[in-house]
Amino acid sequence: MTHRPEDKLVNPGIQPIGLDEVIDFHESTKGTVESDYLFAENVYQYLFEYRGKMETSANRKNYFAFRRIELPQVALPDVPYSEVIAKRVSQRDFTGAALSLERLSQLLAPFRSTRETVVDEDFDIRLNLRPYASPGGLYPCELYVALLTVEDQPPTICHYNPREHALTPISKIDPKTFWAALGERGNAGLAGSGACFLISSMFERTVAKYGPLGYRFAMIESGIMAHHLTLSAAACDLGSLVWGGYFDEEANALFDADGFSETIVNCVFVGHSSNPTVPFDG
Repeated sequence: MTHRPEDKLVNPGIQPIGLDEVIDFHESTKGTVESDYLFAENVYQYLFEYRGKMETSANRKNYFAFRRIELPQVALPDVPYSEVIAKRVSQRDFTGAALSLERLSQLLAPFRSTRETVVDEDFDIRLNLRPYASPGGLYPCELYVALLTVEDQPPTICHYNPREHALTPISKIDPKTFWAALGERGNAGLAGSGACFLISSMFERTVAKYGPLGYRFAMIESGIMAHHLTLSAAACDLGSLVWGGYFDEEANALFDADGFSETIVNCVFVGHSSNPTVPFDG
């Protein structure tokens, strides 16, 4: 077991709980010369062999025979990047005002499939790619949207289809169950948000190719997605909060994830903020 020296702690008087286990886990998922050699054959198969290409092309979850909510085609906000950066802050109080489907479409635009590439002409295997970095184009993370206060929509949990830019309703929201799963703990301001974005990961997609390092890659992707959401919210004059206070098992049950083949890894609330950001000047 690897231990962190006491003199390296930021504050030796505060004993971190579970640090040894975290360090052990970190060690087991490291990229090394040995692991690179060990998984080189897997990487080769994904790049050049039929089976690997087919698995890469199956980089999204589908809900067949489910009703869909088509998102409107809208222009993205024409806001300078410097202004978006200045406006992006964590907001913990939301007004309760409803989001429109047009706004929701703009928030989800960074996650839709934007281009297609043919990776095998003989078998016509195509990859649908999205405008954010993903390990090997495998997209281990899935995106669910809890419609809390959205115009003309009942409180519903939906799966986002990046290829169709549409939402698939999968379950109704029971407020008591939902907020208990999200660990609300008296943060009444969150109840005024318009939507809650639940990011899950299906680790097998990346671990099959990259070994234990694939776990890290999946977690990195979830962070990229959350960051995209917060920037999109700022561009739309909305507030956002990346939230880590959920309970895994209860949150997984909201979208029927088993916690093993798929599990929640990130969460972002978005809505009209009670405290709009004042742009920084200087």
